[in-house]
Amino acid sequence: MGTLKVKNLIVRSNVGFDPHVSDYRQDLVVNLSINYNSFVEEESDNPADAFQVNKLIKEIMGRADNSHFNLLEAFTRMLLNTILEFPRVESVEIEAKTEQSVRFPGEMSFVLSGSNR
Repeated sequence: MGTLKVKNLIVRSNVGFDPHVSDYRQDLVVNLSINYNSFVEEESDNPADAFQVNKLIKEIMGRADNSHFNLLEAFTRMLLNTILEFPRVESVEIEAKTEQSVRFPGEMSFVLSGSNR
């Protein structure tokens, strides 16, 4: 079992219900910690056996880009469900941050975790 960490992934989506943010796509910063079965690539050192992180990121970005969420929590749940669809993923923890939704302290984040167990 290995852990893949993706830090500071910029994802564009509509998140928010206040008029000043709901009509605009914004950049959200996403940090992922994905626990998955990494035994095959650990032993083979073959790129064909590697976890498809590029496919995962493209899937996340595509779903986020074509969606609108009122709440950051719902956006984060969509990310979690998307990642858990990948067969080798055992569990994941996600932190999604937005800087435009609150005035003080200027940044808000939500952390969610889940597993396929």
